Amino acid sequence: MRSEQSGEGEVPVVVPYVIEDAGREMTLNTSAMWSDCIVTIPYKLYEMYGDVSFLAENYEAMRRFVAAREKTMEEGLIAKGFEFGDWLAMEVDPLLERAEFASTDKYLIANFLHVNVLDIMAKTAKVLEKGEDAARYQRERDKMLARVQKEYITEGGRLASETVTAHALALYFHIVPEKFRAKVAASLNERVRRHGCRVVTGFIGTPCLLFALADNGYPETAGKVLMNIGSPGWLYEADMGATTIWERWNTILPDGTPNPDGMNSCDHYAYGSVMEYFYRRIAGIEPIAPGFRSVRISPVPCKGLARVNASFESASGLIRAGYEQKDGKIVFFAEVPEGVAAEFVSPDGRKAGFCGSFSYSCPWEELGGPVFTIESTVREIFSNPVAGRAFEQAFEGVFHPMELHYLKNSAERLAFARQYLISKNKLSGEAFDERLALLNKLYSER
Repeated sequence: MRSEQSGEGEVPVVVPYVIEDAGREMTLNTSAMWSDCIVTIPYKLYEMYGDVSFLAENYEAMRRFVAAREKTMEEGLIAKGFEFGDWLAMEVDPLLERAEFASTDKYLIANFLHVNVLDIMAKTAKVLEKGEDAARYQRERDKMLARVQKEYITEGGRLASETVTAHALALYFHIVPEKFRAKVAASLNERVRRHGCRVVTGFIGTPCLLFALADNGYPETAGKVLMNIGSPGWLYEADMGATTIWERWNTILPDGTPNPDGMNSCDHYAYGSVMEYFYRRIAGIEPIAPGFRSVRISPVPCKGLARVNASFESASGLIRAGYEQKDGKIVFFAEVPEGVAAEFVSPDGRKAGFCGSFSYSCPWEELGGPVFTIESTVREIFSNPVAGRAFEQAFEGVFHPMELHYLKNSAERLAFARQYLISKNKLSGEAFDERLALLNKLYSER
């Protein structure tokens, strides 16, 4: 990236740059989440390895990028220049000529992320003992945050953009004033559930989504998004035969054909970012000091995952953490290398420092159980072709085609279908429950 960076600090969106005749905007720019990784990657490497050389070697390139970013600003906010925005999000205006560009305002995203870039610059300068730079970047970050809050957050705490991505970024990057945090988190949760807990965020919103939910009071919703078998979602891809994560949520359509819009990479990094959530929240492995010299193990058990066993080869050695739930109890376990200070924080609030290995058990709800319950919607089931075929087999001959058409296109849950069939004397409650169990059996044997 340093070798491709311009003298003024701009960075191409592809490195090494091999795209011919793409124009200057694509060749050199300062786009959020693409070009600004010349700032974010060195600091992430420092956090992961504890090696200051990642910062020292790249500081000048980082500084020049921030200077170049100022050329895209008007009155202190990014307002011009090329931006991908929340690339390939499913939350999109259907009338847009190019559906790759999502509905979330691209400059809102750019400004939110630039607050984080300035925060990283202040932290980097402090680590490198560049006191004047650290103070200057901290002042710039604070001024930028104030301008962003004034521009994009109303006096009552609503966001100027009402998309899932805007809410997730506002929470994840601490853009929202503390007094409005609960309000924005509740709005995010409501919007995610309105989408049936399916993933509608793109390249920028997706890495933040589950963290924004779980860290702000809605871990159950985060779990529902993660384990949702509907489309768009991670488990839909698995049911469609994926062994790697796709570039688009709809790279392969329900009928098995490739998306006709192209860009159908079946092995793409962006949505694979969800694995960070597995390690840092579900297993709970969180670095407290650079290089994992000290860690916090703070697990967030997920409905549908009754057993989790995570291991991470950190710069300080192998770290293991996870849990197993059965018979009304859950057993958490953790193991850290010699010399690593560790703290365990359980979901019920218990804290304990430890060295070496640690375990803790407490009462816990059942995490296993069937994929489909009476709370599942028929629309969700039929958005996954494998599940849809299992449903048709399990409930063969029960629904009139018009009845099934209504259920597929509504938000009605199986509880509604159950009561409807009982009222029409088509099935008894016991017979419905048997067919629901058959649905789960057929799906599990897919």
